[in-house]
Amino acid sequence: MDSNRREASYISVPLGQIDNGRPDTPWGDVGSSLAALAAIWLVEQGGEDSLVDYYRQLGSKGWREALEVAFGITYSEVHSAFAAHRAETVAVRRGVSGVVLGPDGEPVEDWMINIEAYPEGAQHTPGLREDSARSGGFPSAFTLRLPDGTYVLLLEATCPGDLGALGWYGGESGFTTSSADATRVVVEGESIEGLVIRLPWLPDEKVRERCSNVLRVAVSGVVVGPDGQPRPNVYLSSYDPVTAKSHDNTFSAADGSFTLSLPPGGAYRFGADLACDLEGGSTPMEGGEHVIEGDVQLDADGLLVVANEDVVGVIIRLRHAFSCSPD
Repeated sequence: MDSNRREASYISVPLGQIDNGRPDTPWGDVGSSLAALAAIWLVEQGGEDSLVDYYRQLGSKGWREALEVAFGITYSEVHSAFAAHRAETVAVRRGVSGVVLGPDGEPVEDWMINIEAYPEGAQHTPGLREDSARSGGFPSAFTLRLPDGTYVLLLEATCPGDLGALGWYGGESGFTTSSADATRVVVEGESIEGLVIRLPWLPDEKVRERCSNVLRVAVSGVVVGPDGQPRPNVYLSSYDPVTAKSHDNTFSAADGSFTLSLPPGGAYRFGADLACDLEGGSTPMEGGEHVIEGDVQLDADGLLVVANEDVVGVIIRLRHAFSCSPD
């Protein structure tokens, strides 16, 4: 699947929602990829010179008339015809969800576990990873979004600034350390629920030692929209421009709350991406600009200053009322 088709497969909104310039459109990479697919398809309808002809027509005609003349298709037909083309060429992603349990049979909460899905036979090729999700902390479950196909699931234990490979989903046994014994997950026409990955042990002490070498403090607060209402499922990332390092990331909870674990003694920039059309939020999508508010310390550039103790009461206010709803 080429990059445009891959990105466009993460959303189900029709082209018309992106085309009409609505402020709640989930734009970003996925929206622009869908628009790119539409442009390529239009040129296929009108011929290789049709795009140049379209811009030439704009000198004397409105854009709808220019489109019809250049590409040989009426405006009223564009969206339905492209929808049919999209259905034939862009993969449909299904939800594959489950939970990671520890040796006590309870969901793993003290460790963040990455679950990475690779097409069968490509599990040692990072560039071929189809999707990834996170389990542990909040939420405790995970959901991957995968096209129809056969996959193996790799587990990695993560903490701010480090990670360590654990093993693979092992079917009824729940877990295996051998990629050759990894259970194949077959996605075919419908979503899969209830996968249970059972770790016979928690991530080893070597991983724990690497993760605890650097002192961390908790930075907590809430994400709100421009109306002041909490915004759930916003993907927050953190970045220190001085060291040029990315640190912890998380999704805001149902009440908009979040907690990040960051090294002290820095000033941090945050990314706030709205995760749309996802069951469990595995892939972020662009959500827009934001400001940092609350009774917290900011530097001259508006970055959050983190000293040697926990920071509470951070308010990340989105500037625009982005929405995942097509209505």
